[in-house]
This record gives sequence, C-alpha cells and structure tokens, in this order.
Amino acid sequence: MFLFNVAEFENYDELIRGEDRDPEPISQGSAQGIEESATRTVTLEGAQYYLVVDNSDYGDAGDFGTEDTRRVTIAVETRKA
Repeated sequence: MFLFNVAEFENYDELIRGEDRDPEPISQGSAQGIEESATRTVTLEGAQYYLVVDNSDYGDAGDFGTEDTRRVTIAVETRKA
C-alpha cells in the first residue's frame, strides 16, 4: 500500500505503464510486505493524495503472480489539524 502526492503518483502510474520511473511514496503513510495487517499514522499538508493498493511487482510485493488471492479492507480516518 502506497501513499503518493500528485507528482509521485504520476511517476508511479508511468512506471506501471512500463516507463523508466522511480516514484517515491510518502514513507510514513505507506506499508510494504503486509501479511496480515498494517496501521500507519501520518500528518499531511492540505493537498491531494493517492492511496494505492498495489498488486504489481513494484516495491516489496513478492513474486508477481504467485500470491494467493487476498481481500483488502481499508479504513481511513481524517482529522483537521
């Protein structure tokens, strides 16, 4: 699961489409290699962000195509700073 700002999401999208990009997710809001559950808390500036549940081989996703089917549930809580 990756949290991106707009510019880095565009890099991620281009990478997934096969272009040579190196997107940088917001590390405090991202989690890789999740086997059961993960919780992240992050303070963000007011802006647009993308929360991506990634099933490609980007990051620490394991071997693409060899994972069992999984159900994903996401709960997001926002608070005004």
